[in-house]
Amino acid sequence: MSRRGDTANAGRNGEPGAPARSSHARADAAPRARNTAARRAALIAAAAVLAAPAALSATPAGAAAPRTSFVAVEQQVMCVTCGIPLQEADSPAAQQEKAYIQRLVAAGDTAAQIKSRLVAEYGVAVLSLPPDRGFNVAFYLVPVAVVLAALALVALLVPRWRRNRRALNAGDTAAAPISAADSARLDAELAGFDG
Repeated sequence: MSRRGDTANAGRNGEPGAPARSSHARADAAPRARNTAARRAALIAAAAVLAAPAALSATPAGAAAPRTSFVAVEQQVMCVTCGIPLQEADSPAAQQEKAYIQRLVAAGDTAAQIKSRLVAEYGVAVLSLPPDRGFNVAFYLVPVAVVLAALALVALLVPRWRRNRRALNAGDTAAAPISAADSARLDAELAGFDG
């Protein structure tokens, strides 16, 4: 036996006691569904806008690696016989090295590939900057350590210098007492200026 209130309070599954949907609740469900769909569409559009630059900048697997120029490589290497930057060197060995680089650039090698081939051919001395591996890391870390040590030394010494300067200035304001003989001599010399 079912009462009218029980069926009126039956939910979606016919469970007694579950609140029934009124016509007002059904009217609110449609705009809520539209809002949810609009939010999803906005999120998808935002994701597409954010992902577009990444998709455009990504190169396909079969695409060619970025090429380099002779000048770009020439600025990063040294003449192994002269010991000066290759772009300034004009020795026969430098001309040979330049010709080798031009062949590698014409073959389409990247700057990293060209530099690795130059290192294999001439040794690490061909690079204007040492590689940042192994002991060569000291080349980059020592200047930073020296600057930090100098700053720490200044930070330690400045307060001491200020204290010493204050002590000297405080000593200047309080004149030391002079002896009676010095006072008499001073008075005699000042009397000579009076007239």
